[in-house]
Amino acid sequence: MADIKKFAEELVNLTVKDVQELAKVLKEEYGIEPAAAAAVVAAPAAGGEAAAEHLISHGCKDMVVIGTMNTTQMPGDTREDGFLRVAVRNHCACAVYRSSPDEYNNMEYYPLIEQVLDEHPDCDGIFCTSDMIAAEVLQVCNRRGISIPDQIKVVGFDDVDLTKRTSPTITTIRQPMDEIVHRAVSIITDVNEGKKVPTNTILPVTLVERESTAVH
Repeated sequence: MADIKKFAEELVNLTVKDVQELAKVLKEEYGIEPAAAAAVVAAPAAGGEAAAEHLISHGCKDMVVIGTMNTTQMPGDTREDGFLRVAVRNHCACAVYRSSPDEYNNMEYYPLIEQVLDEHPDCDGIFCTSDMIAAEVLQVCNRRGISIPDQIKVVGFDDVDLTKRTSPTITTIRQPMDEIVHRAVSIITDVNEGKKVPTNTILPVTLVERESTAVH
């Protein structure tokens, strides 16, 4: 089970280049057209909604989303959409920032985070569409002397092991990694046996509260 979770976490951190290479291998070596492949995903919009509801319930009113690439449509965009719907419904301010392709592929978001904090000094809640971004938000805030969660509350997305190793630990949206991998393996088996498979399988997500949004 640990190996399955590790594999799933590696999938979460694939860059665009990694996905393109994977698609090439699927097509050239296995004859599988990526566009025709089935997908098993966690409900991204519901995760964004849960993150917004959580931050608002903890008193946040001036929030920021730090999301996916600013040049390509990504699954994380739906996480942003869900978050924004809840923010608007609750009359909360919410700005959206997206990374450059270089920042996304290198998983280094520090300049973007610095920009967010410079342009939104009164921000009290940040939703990051990945746990890696959330961990870097914690680092930048620590360097600036900004207390998490007293001044800014932070929520990530994925629930990778990193979220339990930072200080403070990171509140996040948990994707059911084990179930995603098991469903994916089952679909691959069914395809190989000539069986029909669903085009999309969407699984529920869960908010895991940790120290980055704790109320003292």
